[in-house]
Amino acid sequence: MKIGIFWYWKDEVLGIAHDFALSDIDSIGLADSNYAHIEYWKVLQSKMNDLKYIEYEEMRV
Repeated sequence: MKIGIFWYWKDEVLGIAHDFALSDIDSIGLADSNYAHIEYWKVLQSKMNDLKYIEYEEMRV
C-alpha cells in the first residue's frame, strides 16, 4: 500500500508517495505520510518553473 502527499495542478497530480503498512497506523487510527507538504513544495518549485513564484499557501483551497 502507498501513502503520500499531493496537489492537483493544471490537470496533473503532483506529489510523492511511500510504502505504508496497516501496522503503521497509530494508536488512534491515524495514517500519516512521512513527507510534509511545506517541505516537498520547495522540491517541486526547484523542478517546475510554473511553480517557482507560487507560494505553498496559494495552492491550498
